[in-house]
Amino acid sequence: MDLAGANHARIAHMGERTSESQSRELLRDDPQFLEDCLAELAPKVHRWLYRQLGPRSDLEDAVQDALTEIARALPRFEGRAKLSTFAHRIVIRTGYRYMRRCAEPSPEWVEPKRNDVSPETIAANREALRRLHKVLERLPRKRRMAFVLCAIEGLDARAAAEREGISAARMRNRLRHARKEVLRRMQHDPFFRTLMGLPNADETSPDQRGTP
Repeated sequence: MDLAGANHARIAHMGERTSESQSRELLRDDPQFLEDCLAELAPKVHRWLYRQLGPRSDLEDAVQDALTEIARALPRFEGRAKLSTFAHRIVIRTGYRYMRRCAEPSPEWVEPKRNDVSPETIAANREALRRLHKVLERLPRKRRMAFVLCAIEGLDARAAAEREGISAARMRNRLRHARKEVLRRMQHDPFFRTLMGLPNADETSPDQRGTP
């Protein structure tokens, strides 16, 4: 196995099979390993921030800021959680900072290419996420983040709360309010209904629609 392959395997098990002292030594004393960690995390950071912030003109700035913070924090990584969980917490803090800023939507931004998804599906999903983020921008930041973490990222309330440093009960409360507001504004949007596991409007029975 070459160095890159060996580092990839070690990164995959950071916080699981690597002790606290081993993690610190690798990140403090091996510059190549630190660089490989950042390269491994970069696509995830990009995806997390896109889901938190939507397509906006300063998205790449947010990604670079988050990666810089992660690089500074990695030598202090204690291995008590997965490396991706450690990085996700930092990305969430970055996302909150950028939510406070006004930024123009970015029609130029394109999601990373995926071989298992057709260009048509990617385009449709991108437009649907754009609609969703227009609604999310109206929510208080903490409720918006709760919706992103649980409804879009797919984390359960306990895992999302752990990343935010709050109780699961508080996370569930934020999510409940966020879902209620988003549903009110997007109840007829097929993408949102699919995301929430709701039947499409044309599949809803007359009684469910309130039709006599």
